[in-house]
Amino acid sequence: MKLEQAKKIANEFVELIRNDCRKIEIVGSIRRQKEDVHDIDILLIPKISIKYPDDAVIKKNGEKLTVLEWKGMRIDVYKTDEKKFDTLKLIRTGSAAQNAMQISKI
Repeated sequence: MKLEQAKKIANEFVELIRNDCRKIEIVGSIRRQKEDVHDIDILLIPKISIKYPDDAVIKKNGEKLTVLEWKGMRIDVYKTDEKKFDTLKLIRTGSAAQNAMQISKI
């Protein structure tokens, strides 16, 4: 999917769940402004539990990651706390190759 279409879906999704979150950001390829987007990555700090859209198909619903399909896109929702938010934002924004390079330097 092209970037602008994916951004529209991501922003709609964020607005639907924003009230269930202390903090929420779009990360991944949308944040990197990649021309083609294969999935949407969302990072958030939940308040209690997240109420996903009724028409979303949840594939996996774990403590730290929920994977769902909504409006033709896979959406990965990463749940964390304030202490880990910035680190995960960096990790989930970077490409797999960038992350591997950074980890190899540690």
